[in-house]
Amino acid sequence: MATSKDYQLVNHLIQQTAERQIKWEPTATEMQFATTLKGKYVITVDKTFSRVSQPSYWMTMTDSSGREMLRLTHSDMGQVSTLYDQIERVALNVDAAIDEIVGDGGILS
Repeated sequence: MATSKDYQLVNHLIQQTAERQIKWEPTATEMQFATTLKGKYVITVDKTFSRVSQPSYWMTMTDSSGREMLRLTHSDMGQVSTLYDQIERVALNVDAAIDEIVGDGGILS
């Protein structure tokens, strides 16, 4: 069950990601992004698909020793999927790609 501090953290990550204040990197694991905060906390956000093709999202926070401190799923808090979507958009430069397509005046150029 998510606490008010958990909501505060996830909402902070969403806001800071939207403002490009957090640098997320894709990891070697498909559909996983990671960042390090304060030089000692690693946040990873993942997306997978179940057998019925419904996406599952989760966020994990580990300390500098690799111990898992927090794990939240989209079932615990819907904002986890929002965070993943925001991270993916920023990390993959979706807006820049759209600007390039639209700015050229034609999709086929």
